[in-house]
Amino acid sequence: MVSDRLSNISAAVFDLFYKDKSQENLKNFLEHHSPCTHNLILTKQDLGKFHRNQRVANQSQPFFVIPLHMKKNKLLALSISTILGGLQFCVAQEAEPVPEVRINKIDVQLVPVPDYSGAGNFRRARDAAAWLQIEVEFDVKLQGATASSPLFLDELNINYYVALLPEHLDGGTKNPHAGKAFSLEITHVDVKTSTPGQSRYSVAYLPGRFLERLTKGKIPPPSALNVAVEIKHKSASTPLAVRTEGPLKNTEGWWNQVEKIPGILLTKDRTPFAPVAWDRHEPMKSGSGR
Repeated sequence: MVSDRLSNISAAVFDLFYKDKSQENLKNFLEHHSPCTHNLILTKQDLGKFHRNQRVANQSQPFFVIPLHMKKNKLLALSISTILGGLQFCVAQEAEPVPEVRINKIDVQLVPVPDYSGAGNFRRARDAAAWLQIEVEFDVKLQGATASSPLFLDELNINYYVALLPEHLDGGTKNPHAGKAFSLEITHVDVKTSTPGQSRYSVAYLPGRFLERLTKGKIPPPSALNVAVEIKHKSASTPLAVRTEGPLKNTEGWWNQVEKIPGILLTKDRTPFAPVAWDRHEPMKSGSGR
């Protein structure tokens, strides 16, 4: 357990402070038990800088501060608190292993705007264009998870890329969006491990009016659009899963070879589809996709 490990480390830190009094031994101990610790700052002046800059919160390899002259118990307690707070940060980083992720399919559809007219005196546009919906079905596995005792991921990032071929754009290659991809990154939180018959879902949308303008009303079938999806996790430097659909499906990494245009693809909560099947898709981090 993470809490047990942190408790053991905490006890050892106190022993080294009160009994050993050796900063070198403490340094060796911290480096051995917390790989993300890579330095010790040994000046009282840096202690204030440390707290002002909130380094533990903002750096993947936090610094720990041990003043050379600890004449007051208050300063001693402060330095120990700093160390233990950083240790908790490091142990938490190590606690979540890299999950096994598989993208089962990408479902690309043109869907009409939901009709809410029954809920009140609302009038819809008669010429409302269908929206492009890109739904991703994926599975998440973690060692130790079972159907009766699932585990959860803090976060999982899903990157969407959508591109139209020049022949489908108004103006062809002269269209300012030709040779570019619309991009969106969604951070899902509290992602639950999959169980047999219960996959996880994420979704993104391209507004119908924009798509209509982009193609001059001649919207191509979903199969003619190029779509790529990457799933990433903070514990891995490369994507855990990648899948593509469309004419460029066999062109490896095509989305990495073109300019990205953010802000066009939308998360579900920013569309008319927000209340529809609201619990089907994984919860999102506040502000994700903006």
